[in-house]
Amino acid sequence: MQTHVTFSHDISYPLICTQGAFDPGNQALAGVLSPDATGVARVLVVIDGGLALAQPDLEARIQAWFTAHRDQGRLLAASPAIVTGGEAAKQGLETVQQVARLALEAGLCRHSYILAIGGGAMLDAVGMAAALVHRGLRLVRMPSTVLAQNDAGVGVKNGVNWEGHKNALGCFAPPHAVVNDHDLLTSLSDRDWRAGIAEAFKVALIKDADLLAWLLHRCPDLARRDLPTMAELVRRTALLHIDHIAHGGDPFETGSSRPLDFGHWAAHRLETISRHRLNHGEAVAIGMAIDLGYAVRRLGFPATACSLILDGLRSVGFQLWDPALELVDGHGQRRIYGGLEDFRAHLGGQLTIAMPDGIGRRQDIHEIDTTTLDAVLEHLRSMAGSTAAPRARRPNSSSAT
Repeated sequence: MQTHVTFSHDISYPLICTQGAFDPGNQALAGVLSPDATGVARVLVVIDGGLALAQPDLEARIQAWFTAHRDQGRLLAASPAIVTGGEAAKQGLETVQQVARLALEAGLCRHSYILAIGGGAMLDAVGMAAALVHRGLRLVRMPSTVLAQNDAGVGVKNGVNWEGHKNALGCFAPPHAVVNDHDLLTSLSDRDWRAGIAEAFKVALIKDADLLAWLLHRCPDLARRDLPTMAELVRRTALLHIDHIAHGGDPFETGSSRPLDFGHWAAHRLETISRHRLNHGEAVAIGMAIDLGYAVRRLGFPATACSLILDGLRSVGFQLWDPALELVDGHGQRRIYGGLEDFRAHLGGQLTIAMPDGIGRRQDIHEIDTTTLDAVLEHLRSMAGSTAAPRARRPNSSSAT
């Protein structure tokens, strides 16, 4: 006997952009923390440790907001918890287990909420915990970095790194809501401020030529940390990511392509081999520089446009070369090329790399010529004036497929 089970489930969640979400009169959170049948919304608040240090009054503001909304049934299930922030948050299962334990100790049920406030890595780990406890608690994400507000925090992916592999364990679990509070961006370091700019360039290059032109025009404003400009960047970029998830035809990545991951085969590998000295945005900027150079040499991408884009990335503070690109394995192969194999394995066996097809469009390619990549890397190295590290020996094979 064979029976096919078929059903569908509509997924819908709001993305809200606001400022001062914890001002007592701000209703953005109240609108998504809906009381259950008993008239109560029980909430476990989890805060990124880095954010807690940068904004030491944040916990008091959260407490004040819940006090102001107590009569409406919005209740803290426990005192706000602080967890590890940054990439360390998703190194293994420690944060996942910590949050799961807190949720169970607070007596949360499937009608309760976890309000996660922090950067993308912390949101990944907390989101995984929320998806596992009782097979799914209501997760409200409040991203606190540019990278999280315009990319990592607005989608449906959760996960952690495992045994040296980026995002090796995880799940797809849509959030209950995403609330982008732009005031949370004001305490970012310069590195974290610019990190999300790389993702804006990435999605503009392969999806929105008008956004790319706007970014190149507004680079000086972004470099001087103009908040209204950054808020507009976040809004436009987040909407492009959400549009892809909702209408791209493969929200849970069941196929062999990752259409929004231009520059990421190298970026993910760079994060690993640099031992996370490079943050995600810095690695993505370098990954885009590599793939743009390849696209110029092999795919007909305009060299003048490539130069303008790389100049734009440099103007907001990105370095487009890093010594980790010179690291080699025991066979003399650049370790960065292991990112190609990582992508092939992650996507089910066929290498599929997103590349620009002109400006504002994407194409997928299935072969990468490493001799061409060597030339691109040597060019980036020379442009950076780097002479300290020994050059990698070229691999015997001329292609990776």
